[in-house]
Amino acid sequence: MNSEMSKINHRVVIEIYKYCIIKKEPLYYSKLVDLLKDEISKSNVSKSIDFLTDICMIDAEFQPVEDGKWARCFSVDEDYEPFLEGLYKEAML
Repeated sequence: MNSEMSKINHRVVIEIYKYCIIKKEPLYYSKLVDLLKDEISKSNVSKSIDFLTDICMIDAEFQPVEDGKWARCFSVDEDYEPFLEGLYKEAML
């Protein structure tokens, strides 16, 4: 994996951590793409989600979100929470 994709993965997983753990709000693909639209292309967000899911750092399951709609919402694997907490704190400095 190149360093650019590593940076993208880092940014994506920090955003997922922020919404899932800090804000305790559901975060789904289109919302994540919208949040990162000025930084990361839609295709790179998708590639990052695939990678983070493949290494079991994140998971996704369907949940109700708004107005009776359902979306595939992301969650952070609890084994990675301490690691991601450190990344999040570092990113907020």
